[in-house]
Amino acid sequence: MLLHNSLQYDAFDIGFITTDDFTNADILEATYPAVAKRLYNDWINDPAIPIVTGFLGKGWKSGAVTTLGRGGSDLTATAIGRALGLQEIQVWKDVDGVLTCDPSIYPRALPVPYLTFDEAAELAYFGAQVLHPQAMRPARESDIPVRVKNSYNPEAPGTLINKTRDMSKAVLTSIVLKRNVTMLDIVSTRMLGQFGFLAKVFSIFEDLGISVDVVATSEVSISLTLDPSKLWSRELIQQASIQSFCSIFSNAVCSCFAREMYGGAQYHRGQKHLMAEHLCGVLNLKSPLIDRSLVFTIIRMFQFLKCQLIFNVVITVSLQYIIREYLIKYCKRMGLLIELGGEAIRYQLVKLTQIGTSVEIDVEASVVSCWSQELDHVVEELEKIAVVNLLQHRSIISLIGNIQRSSLILEKAFNVLRTIGVNVQMISQGASKVNISLIVNDSEAEQCVKALHHAFFEIGDLFELMILDGGVENGSALPLTVENQL
Repeated sequence: MLLHNSLQYDAFDIGFITTDDFTNADILEATYPAVAKRLYNDWINDPAIPIVTGFLGKGWKSGAVTTLGRGGSDLTATAIGRALGLQEIQVWKDVDGVLTCDPSIYPRALPVPYLTFDEAAELAYFGAQVLHPQAMRPARESDIPVRVKNSYNPEAPGTLINKTRDMSKAVLTSIVLKRNVTMLDIVSTRMLGQFGFLAKVFSIFEDLGISVDVVATSEVSISLTLDPSKLWSRELIQQASIQSFCSIFSNAVCSCFAREMYGGAQYHRGQKHLMAEHLCGVLNLKSPLIDRSLVFTIIRMFQFLKCQLIFNVVITVSLQYIIREYLIKYCKRMGLLIELGGEAIRYQLVKLTQIGTSVEIDVEASVVSCWSQELDHVVEELEKIAVVNLLQHRSIISLIGNIQRSSLILEKAFNVLRTIGVNVQMISQGASKVNISLIVNDSEAEQCVKALHHAFFEIGDLFELMILDGGVENGSALPLTVENQL
């Protein structure tokens, strides 16, 4: 309980001005002076602790409530910190700060006391449960340290993230695993000296709107990885919804509302017009055209929202605006005239979450199918200029640390992997100078993380085995603990 007076705010009411991208809005520069003015003025009138609901903003064109996307609550905190010029921003999680690896893979993971913003960004990008890079941006731009603390263990010092830190003794900071990536080996069909090959390859990914994770290149060949989850964008989810709207899910949506309307009666095709009227009533839609097209439009909209729930996209108080945006776009494309009004929709949407798991599997499968189709299209385009080898079920192991000591890191890492019999299929050193990434099979990835953590952060039998095997010299084989690294 708070021992002091407090004032409650919603972020969109204290000056959070954003773009109008409702599910992934970006904070605009005008936010910072607006937030500072509002909170300072309120503090002068009533010196109470501000309690702010995060994750929300207000679109600068529409004035509608927007959501900030992944890491939006942390972004709210760092934005307020920048606006007020604070000395430190604290973000409270459920672990003792950033750890040396994922504790669900290796329970002996250790807290990392210090990180740079570069290290934290690489950790977050490759899957560590740290601040999202977007959330760190306001603090980084204003050079405000961010401390990650544990709400269940407030006495723990946590991890301090700063612009710079003493790297003179640092070797490895953390090991991150990113599973289920796709690897492509692309070899030019032309001779050496063929200029423009890299440009042609990456123009294909640009045209298809696909982001590349890790890259290793030569003059005539490229190895790279793609992350399927990055293609589960709104556009792909919509595509999956449209592809499967005649499936069991569309009937399940109608059945859900039919039960509400008819006291448990089963849905049947003859009720479609009644269902349309009911759904339009739920959304307070007025349309001169209550017909099959509008029914399908609404069903597809609910499929889109259900997909969001499956993939952990948070549905907030701005849900009505997401619905309207989607309906307007689709109805314009279908030539439907539609008026939007009212916001009495939350209760009915909650009912949708009670649909059975078999439906979720169907919709998720359709999204996975879309990813497979995207891959087929990528390979088809690349094969016009190169020989392509597609390798799925791969993992990225990222070694985050002082890459000025990359020789030591690689020597130790490859000796560990040789000892446990794992072959590295690709290696890439990031331009950030804090990351070396290794690609291995999914089935071997967790074993690699455990062995690497043991080697770099602990003293144990693995290194004794390596020394006896003659793989490394005694001096370079000594494990480097967090205490003497950081």
